[in-house]
Amino acid sequence: MLKTLLHAILFSATCFAMLVLFQATTFIKDAGISKAQAQNEMSYQITWSMDKALSPTYYMDNKTGAYLAARFAKNNKQWGLATDLYEIAMAFEGDRKTQLDQMIERTSFLLAITSGKFDLANRLADNRDEPGQIKALKTTLKSLELAKKGQQEKALSLIETLPNHGVHLYTKTLLKPWLRAHALDLNAAQKTLSELPRLSKNIKNPLQDITIAMIADHFNDHDAAKDYYAQAAEQYMTLPSASLMASYHARQGDLDEATNIHEEILSLRPNYDESHLFLDKGRTLSEHRLSKAQDGIAYTLLNLATFLYEQESLETALIYAQLSRYIAPEVEGSWLLIGDIMKDFNHEEAALDYYKHIHFNGARNNTTARLKMVDLYASLNQSEKAIQILEKAYEGWHSNRDIAMQYADQLRLDKQSDKALKVYKDMQPFHAEVLKLDWRYYYGRAMSHIDLEQFDRGEEDLQTAIKIAPHNPVLLNYLGYHWISQDKNLEAAKEMLELAVSLDPRNGYILDSMGLAHYKLGNYEQAIFYLEQALSELPFNHEVNENLGDAYWKMGRHVEARYQWEKALALSDSQILKTALKDKLAYGLIEEDTTIGLRLDQEAKSLRQAH
Repeated sequence: MLKTLLHAILFSATCFAMLVLFQATTFIKDAGISKAQAQNEMSYQITWSMDKALSPTYYMDNKTGAYLAARFAKNNKQWGLATDLYEIAMAFEGDRKTQLDQMIERTSFLLAITSGKFDLANRLADNRDEPGQIKALKTTLKSLELAKKGQQEKALSLIETLPNHGVHLYTKTLLKPWLRAHALDLNAAQKTLSELPRLSKNIKNPLQDITIAMIADHFNDHDAAKDYYAQAAEQYMTLPSASLMASYHARQGDLDEATNIHEEILSLRPNYDESHLFLDKGRTLSEHRLSKAQDGIAYTLLNLATFLYEQESLETALIYAQLSRYIAPEVEGSWLLIGDIMKDFNHEEAALDYYKHIHFNGARNNTTARLKMVDLYASLNQSEKAIQILEKAYEGWHSNRDIAMQYADQLRLDKQSDKALKVYKDMQPFHAEVLKLDWRYYYGRAMSHIDLEQFDRGEEDLQTAIKIAPHNPVLLNYLGYHWISQDKNLEAAKEMLELAVSLDPRNGYILDSMGLAHYKLGNYEQAIFYLEQALSELPFNHEVNENLGDAYWKMGRHVEARYQWEKALALSDSQILKTALKDKLAYGLIEEDTTIGLRLDQEAKSLRQAH
């Protein structure tokens, strides 16, 4: 049912129209700075802090300077900062409104919505009438502000003025029934929603039935709600809509249908708290319903934002997700979607702020938010925070396989392999049958065993993982390299790595392992062939540089060997490796030395012995 995801082709035109909106109304095409250049420069030129960005010396204490700084911030998707800088630019008074002033106001309004600064957005919405798309977006915001105040008729009058094309047609058509929802009139709602563009002559818009179902549910018209929810279930459904539908069936006492929906939700999102709690508490949960028209508007805007997001129109999706959050901040799905969009734009700290809003017990997306925060903390090398969140999630939901797996993996990556093995062990009673088919489980457990020098157990788990996923290049590479490091099964390791290379021919780590296998077998020309390919994929990897240098030396290419060792020495941070490389540079490669590529294992062992 819910798996029948009819991806909304009709939104392609919508996305294109809104992309035009972003370029035509903001006048911010790059002037000499390409997107790639801007991204490359971000790491060291746009390490923005608010104090630096807003200091008078930075924006030269004038409108143009503030505008240029704001424009640069916007081009790099620093929307909150850009909004602040545009507001500073607007604060400079002049004798008349110039074209620059008008452009700053338009851009500031758009960015204020994008960054969720609605106090500023509402002020700018009243400043002037604008032509085209910006005017329509201002009209939408004004109507939502009126709806929040309970002035539905005035809000409806504004919505009626929206254009009959692009995304504004969807906004207009979807919101009108909710703004008329003083009393139930499903016929009028159905007539209005039938104006939505159809997917084809015989397939109606997927937003039509779910919106009517929500309206009927809001007014307790149970028969109509049941029929329209059933029709919506055969079309595209977002997670919030599916949750509302499950809640409806639970409130009507149809617990079997509610259970089926919750089970299907869990199959699509294994960590969805509401479904987990519903199923674990004997199907007694779920009193969730749309008690206010504002909630219905929020869910409707969230559905629209979700479709736009899935069409990869991220900036437009962000606008409508923010509008959903504005009209009803308690709708968690909006915060979650905004966090996802911020993450896609590499704004990790902003994404964390949105996820944190629903990171509390009782939130319907609590566990999902936690796990997304864990991914972000891990990407920011803040493993301690990631483990703290996972530990709490694991304590609260001990039987959840995904939480347990992520917790164990994070412990292993944090060099707590003994604790990781305990979590892996504790998973068995809950998931014995499922784990038999999960190569990730055996792979993670194998690496934990190997980290603790329990090599036989690690090798056994790797072989089990490969039986489950025989064409997984990561597993083939790991076992092949493990055998090479143990000086065993070298021919078998080479054959395994040959398969891995055929499956992932541009993976530098696999190519490096393949080169090491040939080196150990004395095939130095072949070793050089693969190691040179590995170096082209991993040009700043000191291990590959060292390995290639060793292979060069074996072939009598001593000058080239020393060149690679010097590069490895410059790139390495390990004192143990630096000492070994200095010896090589001074004395060359000792003929009986067969430790190529295995120095990290030696270093780890030395560190363990030291402690």
